[in-house]
Amino acid sequence: MNFENIRKKTIDDNSWFVLRDVCKELGHTYDNDIVPKFRKLLPKCITKMEASDAMGRVRMTNYVSLEGIAFVRQMKKPKNKSGVVFAFIPIASVMLDMNIFVVGKHKDKKFSNIRYRGFNTPSKILLCRCVKDRILAEEELINTLTSHKWFTLRPDFGNNWFQTKLKIPEIKDILESLDCLCSKDASNIVD
Repeated sequence: MNFENIRKKTIDDNSWFVLRDVCKELGHTYDNDIVPKFRKLLPKCITKMEASDAMGRVRMTNYVSLEGIAFVRQMKKPKNKSGVVFAFIPIASVMLDMNIFVVGKHKDKKFSNIRYRGFNTPSKILLCRCVKDRILAEEELINTLTSHKWFTLRPDFGNNWFQTKLKIPEIKDILESLDCLCSKDASNIVD
């Protein structure tokens, strides 16, 4: 395990590690089930403290001790990582006349089961592709778009929001052609 990729704090000579980073490094999904498991089985191995995210925002974050890392290592990894990666333009972007879009992942292969509400409700779907590993595909998609010359990351909206001056058909063409989404079993759900 590479500890360089994990944010940590030392308090009273004890090291505490950001649980989300630990899960990512060990190939586990950080979901709604993991924190209650810790609170029930190892309450002394988890705590909440402030942590800065990649955009410099300070948030209350779950930290675990070294014993907590051992617990995560012993947990069964999710067997099915398949799902979809998607991109869409939300209603707010259309209302503001801005080409801002969001990318993400979901375990369900039906886009209709992906819930965004209010101003984030999908207006135009740019991409919805089945993938073997939705976590890895989303990460590669975000990294690719971040380094692409036509897309600007919008951290003020979130770490998976982008802005571009391109027209919708051009955005769709670029998203469809990305190598990170190409695999022999990948398929489009939405044209």
